[in-house]
Amino acid sequence: MESQTNPIKLNISWTQLMCMQGIKLSSIRYRKRHIIGDKYLSVMNTIKEFLDKNVESILPASAIGKAFGYAIKRWDKLLAYTVHGEVEIDNNLIENTIRPLALGRKNYLFAGSEEFAQR
Repeated sequence: MESQTNPIKLNISWTQLMCMQGIKLSSIRYRKRHIIGDKYLSVMNTIKEFLDKNVESILPASAIGKAFGYAIKRWDKLLAYTVHGEVEIDNNLIENTIRPLALGRKNYLFAGSEEFAQR
């Protein structure tokens, strides 16, 4: 006698299933980023120690002095990616999204005017 398996019917729509899968993928990405944050926190602490130790020996008006000051003032924001798993270390996605606007800004001024666009 053959055993028959009865498929289980779920009352779930394709959209709901995809949403659940998206939540699962999102949580996996969150955990991966959190692990990455833990990994780089010790590196960031070493950099902070270096900044604090050497900031007094650098002229504040020099380029490196300004860079040190910038990093020290914004240190909490710089560490956001190590604490919050949903924060990325870079903003490439945003930059790639707005690049067409920035590149086309000059051209948009002369849209429809061939004479001025040639200048």
